[in-house]
Amino acid sequence: MKRKRIFSSHWLALTIGVCLLSVVGATAFGEVWSANPAPTPPTITAPSGPLLVGPGENVTCTCTRGSDKDTLGASACEPGVQYDDVMATNGNYPEWVASGGSWLNGNNKGTSVVWVAPTELGEYTIYVKDDDLPTAILPPHTGSRNDSPASSASVPALVGNITQDHDVWWFNGCDAHYYSEAGTLTLNGPSSSHTFNWTVAQGTDKIDFSNGLDAQTVTNSNSVGFESTGASVDPNDVKVEVTVTGVSGKASKQFRIYAPKSLTHLPDYDEDLPDLKWGYVSYICYSIQNQFGSTLPWAVEVNEQWTSDKIPDYPGMDWTRCDPGGGMAAPYGWDDECEGEIWSRTPTPQHPQNPIGTAKVYHWTGDWYAGSVTPGEGVKVLSVTWQKYRDHCRHE
Repeated sequence: MKRKRIFSSHWLALTIGVCLLSVVGATAFGEVWSANPAPTPPTITAPSGPLLVGPGENVTCTCTRGSDKDTLGASACEPGVQYDDVMATNGNYPEWVASGGSWLNGNNKGTSVVWVAPTELGEYTIYVKDDDLPTAILPPHTGSRNDSPASSASVPALVGNITQDHDVWWFNGCDAHYYSEAGTLTLNGPSSSHTFNWTVAQGTDKIDFSNGLDAQTVTNSNSVGFESTGASVDPNDVKVEVTVTGVSGKASKQFRIYAPKSLTHLPDYDEDLPDLKWGYVSYICYSIQNQFGSTLPWAVEVNEQWTSDKIPDYPGMDWTRCDPGGGMAAPYGWDDECEGEIWSRTPTPQHPQNPIGTAKVYHWTGDWYAGSVTPGEGVKVLSVTWQKYRDHCRHE
């Protein structure tokens, strides 16, 4: 025990001697500056966290300045004294960095800048770095006060847009063979490993999501199904929005639900029946347009529905009327085939005259529908009066 105490006393004296020597040296030759501790990095204040933006969208980015302290006179025996250092004021910092996109007007310096999201979809990061403006070290002091730039934590930026796989139609609950009454919306850009919250922001009477509601949350898939429940009135009266859980911002898409709307009357023509069975057959011709005036793209089911009984125009008339029916129609040009009557009826039918005759036999009213071959089902596109003459038939 005695030997250990003697050893400890010698060690203590040696340590004190070294420290005294250091103090004497520092007093005689100046102290040493150290660029420690490391600077406190800047903090991004906007956007405050992960965000979802559209291609080319402008995003305002703001931050606080970093800070720095340097140490004077640190040694093995002395922690030294910390002094505030000045942050860069030459306009080079804060400096913003992004893994894609650009900066409005080429300016990525300052506490407030505008990031222009790239047009290429995907996931990007934004961060900002700040630096000190080293204070000059005056003799007899030595050392360094120059720190490396300090970087903030990065903020993820998801650049995405919503696409629709194809046009969607509404046929008043009917399933037209060559048309889709349902579709899929996809948020392109972000990976599918997120939770996506879809909402019908406008047009809740025109679509539902695949769950039958106006809102649906989907996990690990960036697509959602929807179906039509009504027809658009304006070209962009359906709006769908999507957010990503844990991410600010949203993506949106406006679109329309198509539907047949009207028939355009084309030139009619009449034929003489060679076998004299019916006297004539008239072809009353139309094309079919949607609610925005464009001809439908594919063949579509049509049908007719009577709305009145036969109304005689010729005394003693005993002509018959067929039942309403339906069939497939070419939308750019189709016809309603309307025949005369057998020869034993009153009045006797005639072959088409030249000029066309004016003797009316009877008439009735009815409607035309598109989307089904079943009379009265689908979307009503025209109301007409069928008028049979002795030598031809017309819609009036």
